[in-house]
Amino acid sequence: MAGKSVAAGRASGKPKPRPGRPGPTGADVDVSLRARVAELEAQVESLEEALGRQEPYVLDGYVVSVWPMPDGEYLATCPTMHASVQEGSRAAALAGLREAVSAVAEAFAKRGRLLPPKDVTHRCLA
Repeated sequence: MAGKSVAAGRASGKPKPRPGRPGPTGADVDVSLRARVAELEAQVESLEEALGRQEPYVLDGYVVSVWPMPDGEYLATCPTMHASVQEGSRAAALAGLREAVSAVAEAFAKRGRLLPPKDVTHRCLA
């Protein structure tokens, strides 16, 4: 009979308490979740601020972005060509990115691969 009661207890779906490691209580979970939500909201705010500082450009038909970094440097990226550089000024970052995009294009050519399609293929006149 004792074997039946143990098996019946497991079948009921109730988790066995783990000795030495008490689970969080309702209040602890609430505080923990609120703290995590606050962290995530701060990250979102920081990202929104960074996106607001983004400066879009077109470089050889590819869309690039330049961001001022907190340390005073500038980060320039060209996602389509998988290139990015960080330099001390906006002009240096764009010049460095131009070189990086050119290097990627040369590497594609050496391997006989086609370049990714350009993001901008013609000018729109207003």
